[in-house]
Amino acid sequence: MPLDFVYQLNDFDTLKVLTKGEFTAAYVTISNEYYDGPEITEVSTVESPPNASSSPATPAFSVLCAVFAIASIVVLRKRHE
Repeated sequence: MPLDFVYQLNDFDTLKVLTKGEFTAAYVTISNEYYDGPEITEVSTVESPPNASSSPATPAFSVLCAVFAIASIVVLRKRHE
């Protein structure tokens, strides 16, 4: 199920909107690390290639961090002008 994120950064001194936008996280997975539901038994296993990375990719968090970094740069440049 895709998640739609909408964000907006305001300058509270001048009451101006510094930046706003939106994006969709399309491949959202829920970790069962903190899930206390019934235990799921695995039916079959799939072997990974020997040179595959052991950590899963999290593109949604990478995008969120990139948007936050860009917004932070915009805010800091506005304050130093």
